[in-house]
Amino acid sequence: LKTTFARADELISRQYLTQVSKKDIVEFSGSDNRNIRLFQLDLLVLNPEENINDKLVSVFSSLLDAVSQVDLALIISSQGDDNVAFYLGVSAGEETGTAAKLLQSGFEGNFPGSVLKNLARSEISASLESIRSGGDKDIACLTLLPAPRDEDKEQFVQGVEKFVETMRGRKY
Repeated sequence: LKTTFARADELISRQYLTQVSKKDIVEFSGSDNRNIRLFQLDLLVLNPEENINDKLVSVFSSLLDAVSQVDLALIISSQGDDNVAFYLGVSAGEETGTAAKLLQSGFEGNFPGSVLKNLARSEISASLESIRSGGDKDIACLTLLPAPRDEDKEQFVQGVEKFVETMRGRKY
């Protein structure tokens, strides 16, 4: 029982993240993408009177509430020109299909007029291989912990905008 509580505490407090650099690297096999769905954001329609963070929290919270274990990814890439591609990825084991449907319908419902293109398995493989073989990579882990953030709701969106603007003309 004591071991179970210790493991639960490690997961809840994300203590394992401090040990990531000491873990072995497992090579990703791009051929096995059965439990991965990737969406390309083709069109984003925003209402300037609504807060984008509230909308994103609504999308992701409903997904996290409905699917027991789900991983989400935001991929931002550019080939060095002024075009920037945004992808949303989801993986949830046997529930990946359900999670993908919830992500797409939740996103398009919260951002009416927006278009998420559900990539085919061959497109997912090509995209993941491009990321894997693309040289330097920066990967970040975010944890969703409830906290009052009403005073600084624009920080995430501004951070993404600043990143994209800073990287203008570079391949990433």
